[in-house]
Amino acid sequence: MELRAFGRWSLAAVTCLVALAPSCNVTPLPPPVPGSWLVLLCKAADAPQEPHPTSYYEELFSRTQRDLLFDYFDVASNHALDVSGSKIHGWFSMTVKTADIGPTVRNNSTPITRDQTARDCRASALGGILATGVSVDPNDYVGVITVINVPVDAGATGKSVVLSNQAETEVGFVTHEMLHVLGLDHSYTISPDASADHTWHGGTDAEYGDCWDMMSYLTCVFRFTTSHGIQGPELEGAYREKLTWMPPGRVFVQVAYTSSPSTITLAPVSLPARPGYLLAKIEVPNQGYYVVEYRESNGFDRAIPSSAVVIREQRNNSNTYLVTRQNGSTGWRKGDRFTDVNNYLSITVDDIVAGAATVTINPAFVPGGVAQLGDRCGDKYRGVVIPCAGALRCGQRGSPPLVSIDYYCQP
Repeated sequence: MELRAFGRWSLAAVTCLVALAPSCNVTPLPPPVPGSWLVLLCKAADAPQEPHPTSYYEELFSRTQRDLLFDYFDVASNHALDVSGSKIHGWFSMTVKTADIGPTVRNNSTPITRDQTARDCRASALGGILATGVSVDPNDYVGVITVINVPVDAGATGKSVVLSNQAETEVGFVTHEMLHVLGLDHSYTISPDASADHTWHGGTDAEYGDCWDMMSYLTCVFRFTTSHGIQGPELEGAYREKLTWMPPGRVFVQVAYTSSPSTITLAPVSLPARPGYLLAKIEVPNQGYYVVEYRESNGFDRAIPSSAVVIREQRNNSNTYLVTRQNGSTGWRKGDRFTDVNNYLSITVDDIVAGAATVTINPAFVPGGVAQLGDRCGDKYRGVVIPCAGALRCGQRGSPPLVSIDYYCQP
């Protein structure tokens, strides 16, 4: 450990931290309540200004502040993650100067990344806290947020988040980066379908661009203004489930080999107290799931222009890919039907009213619903049975039988 990392703190404090000498009389702070984050406020060596007192950052995590971090994570996690116990310490002077840590000097495309900025702040802050006679263990916290008083490359890095002024102007950015620390990747968008019929993994994927999801934050316009800058939208249901934040019994699962349609009610992601499922998952054999949810303009989704059912591919890598329709739209309204004929699937939006969407999922869908001579009429892996026209019957064709699709309409 380099002593210079602790900047202006006394040699005794540095020796105490490095050697953990018994004579230091350091008192460890008690472990925080579960869900708490450690927030460290740091200054560049040549920038003494302190943008705000610690109370300003405490407000971000306060139970009494609507639309900020406590509120967002309380709703998204189904009350499983309480960040209101987060602790703010600072301001602490680092040994590095403004020019040393600028966003063009340290970023994720340079040899020295933003991780070094997080470590510089952490070292100086922990040394400064120790100089007061107490110690803090960052491992007791969900993650560490380092706020720097000059422009730096901001974002998540391991179990840390580096910020400059985002806690003032973009609370949604802070939310997004904290979700990275919790284990989420970005959400993705698929290029518009070539036809009205969707093909699984058939388009070009783009990172970000999912206007309906916090993990594509700031790449779309579905956001609103708070006391700490812009915020929203909600975190999509599939990623809530990944974090085990989905309430029990609120996920509908349609397995691929079921041949009968299912009609279900979806509650808005932003209003989980409403009756209905919050997420529908439809199996695509060996590929993943279609994940379907209903979005309405309220809560952290208040910037959504109109209510819609949203459909994504959730592939075996667990990331989601927003389906974009042929006309460029990413929402399905009342009367709209999504189809993936190759996977014998249709999803029809039967109705949308305030607080609910009714959808019918048909895992045995084929256009017209009747197969002709020589067409497939059965698939033992999907359980599909399609009626044959007229006097035709559905049976095995040829010998030996095919491995996957092995029943056809024949005389």
